Amino acid sequence: MTIAEIRRGQIYTIDCKFDLREQELPIILIITLMANIVSVLGLFNMPTKESTINQMMVKILAVSDLVTTVFILAQWVANVSNCRVFGGQLGCTITGWITSTLVIWSAAVVTTMNLCRYMSVSKPIFYRHSVTKKKILISLCGSFVWILFEMSLPLYGIAGPFRFYAGNKICSYDFSAGNYGMFHRVTVGFLGAYGIGTIIIVIYCNISIVYQVNQRSRTTAAVAGAYTI
Repeated sequence: MTIAEIRRGQIYTIDCKFDLREQELPIILIITLMANIVSVLGLFNMPTKESTINQMMVKILAVSDLVTTVFILAQWVANVSNCRVFGGQLGCTITGWITSTLVIWSAAVVTTMNLCRYMSVSKPIFYRHSVTKKKILISLCGSFVWILFEMSLPLYGIAGPFRFYAGNKICSYDFSAGNYGMFHRVTVGFLGAYGIGTIIIVIYCNISIVYQVNQRSRTTAAVAGAYTI
């Protein structure tokens, strides 16, 4: 059975016939949820004398991923079990707003964590004396507020409304640049640049860390060999 709901020019269609072979998203979400639960339990039960910045960042990322996965899975279950978009246009707007914010903020956490690791290796003195947990938390809160603000633009009609993706049966930000006005295209372009920037930063930081660690290992080995001779 298929039910179509028309709200403000948008069509929400859900195929009520459930076929597990065609539902990749819930399977991925359930596996991810179990992995996140194990990670969170392991991280918060790990015996440590003092939590470092890196440990704090890993915990924040693990909790963020867990909350995001739970929310997306709950949204999928609510939509499928009701055989319609749960809450109609309003429900799609609220769930799409929260889902988009959480997913994009997780990318900000990953970026910050990789930058911290990069600085701890490339600029250890600066990192030790200038980078603190308080500053990291302030930057993460600031990024969350900024992302929340940008994801709020559809609520005021500045950007296109949140979209129901029938294939995955969840609501999220509409990343179709050509569907709405110029400002919506600008926001989509910014989000695209943000995603590409995140990938570039993560790759650069990790390659640089591996290179510097290998270089230091070779230097240490050379010095040790000189003393041996």
